[in-house]
Amino acid sequence: MKLLSQIITYSIAIAITIGVFVAANHSEAKAQENQVNNAAEFAQSLPVTVNKITPTPKDNTDSYPGNIRASRETSLSFRVSGPLVALNAAPGDTVKAGQELIQIDPRDYTDQINVLEAQLVSAKTQLTNAKQDYSRAKKLFNEKVLPQADYDHAVNALSAAEAAIKTIDAQLQIARHKLEDTTLKAPYNCTITEQNVENFEMVSAGKQVLAIQDLSTLEIDIRIPENKIAYYPLHKGAKATVTLPAIANHVFDAQLIEWQSKADPAGRTYKITFAMNRPSDVQVLPGMTANVTLKDSKPISVITIPQSSVLSDKSNNSYVWLYKPESKTARRQPLTINGFYGKDSIVVSSGLKSGDLLITQGQSHVAENAKLNATIIE
Repeated sequence: MKLLSQIITYSIAIAITIGVFVAANHSEAKAQENQVNNAAEFAQSLPVTVNKITPTPKDNTDSYPGNIRASRETSLSFRVSGPLVALNAAPGDTVKAGQELIQIDPRDYTDQINVLEAQLVSAKTQLTNAKQDYSRAKKLFNEKVLPQADYDHAVNALSAAEAAIKTIDAQLQIARHKLEDTTLKAPYNCTITEQNVENFEMVSAGKQVLAIQDLSTLEIDIRIPENKIAYYPLHKGAKATVTLPAIANHVFDAQLIEWQSKADPAGRTYKITFAMNRPSDVQVLPGMTANVTLKDSKPISVITIPQSSVLSDKSNNSYVWLYKPESKTARRQPLTINGFYGKDSIVVSSGLKSGDLLITQGQSHVAENAKLNATIIE
């Protein structure tokens, strides 16, 4: 009986062992079969490379063309007429404020002052006599000895003598001003840019004789369209950079000094003026073309994709292929392009969003519902 029980136990153990062995062999065979099927399916699918789209920060700067000009430009002329006797500056000369530039012969104006000064001496003598006559007339009039008409005559004579003094003083002041005006002086530190007269030439009052410029500070006017003006900080001292096509590898700092708050009716642009110090290491002159670069105060990001990933249909409409991981297939996605970004990328204005899986290699062979072997690059 004991022997029979042991035989039964061993038989059950052997049966269980055989069952486990058979089941294991069956599972392994099934797994191998699945691997073979998956390998066959993998080999038959189209290999593609997929990139996950992420927004690209856009360099929010813009450049606008303009022309360099001097911060101050003045046409100089005399306020008096006469022959020139001295030319002390020529175009290209740099002069200081108050320096004498051109001289008109002052002889006539000096003579006029001498005449008026002599008249003033005479008028003062007459005033002294008029005062004495008035004093005597007043005393006699108060004593009721002098008639009213004689007294009035003395009063009028005194008033006329006083008025004559004032008139000659005013004429003398004008004459002295004219004498000063025979010398043309620099109103500020400047460079002579133009000379329109020669020495010993007769010049008329108001005729332009010299043109000057203040080149210590240079200014650049640019025009910004109305759809961009709102994104730039408009306050005095706002920073910008300036480059000149004529001077390579140089960048200059500039500051905003003034702006127009009214748009040009024709172009719908606003004039903005920047100032920069004249550099000492290179020759920057008025009239040179410049580019002013401004930084947009509103940071933005854009969708950019490789230019090579974009295809065109028969109607010349642009599209790309987006990968669908759940079915391992692709779908065709139309898009709108808005310019280039760098050397090999383009900006997409509509049709794509962050997180889309873009097929960037092998896309030219992709078709709807075709199985894909995708290598996804995050």
